Amino acid sequence: MNHSTPSVPSSDQTSTAGLNSPPKGRPHFARRRYLIDRRRQLRTAALTSAVAIFLLVVVNLAFGVMRSSQSMVLAAAAPQLRPVLEKQDATNGTILVVFSAVFVVGVAMITIAETHRTAGAIYAVRQRIDRVRDGDLHSLLRLRKRDSLNDLVLPFNEMVGRLQKSAIAEADELDRLADEASSGPAENSGLAAKLREIADRKRKI
Repeated sequence: MNHSTPSVPSSDQTSTAGLNSPPKGRPHFARRRYLIDRRRQLRTAALTSAVAIFLLVVVNLAFGVMRSSQSMVLAAAAPQLRPVLEKQDATNGTILVVFSAVFVVGVAMITIAETHRTAGAIYAVRQRIDRVRDGDLHSLLRLRKRDSLNDLVLPFNEMVGRLQKSAIAEADELDRLADEASSGPAENSGLAAKLREIADRKRKI
């Protein structure tokens, strides 16, 4: 029997097509939420950004020391160039800070996008498993082309298709038993009706 499940706020919904043969191609679609597993994705992004910041600080300090040493040598050789060199060092420092900030933001965004490929796929697989557990065999698993866990799509859909075929076969057998019961004594009419009711429910799952 079907049980309703919360809808996903994206086009990552399962198809209601038949499961006898898995779909040859999966259409491209985009999820509307990038933070599927908010805590884990943000934690990974923060960790990656922290590593990037540490490396940038080391590089910037090394570059700053090198530039400062060069400026001191040039200023000692030509004192009249000291204001120009100081201004140039300040400009270079500002450029490095801005570049570093943009780089860290880019690293965080790329990390969230990459973790989304896994978190979104896990969410989709878990949702389909819940539906199958609740008796819904009219759903196909679909993932985006670049999502993780794409290797699970074909086996999962084949498994659901076999479960649906098995349910239909059981329903046919129940109908056969109902026909036998209805052809017997009149007191078996209630049993035949019950068997057909169960068969109908199996065909709807």
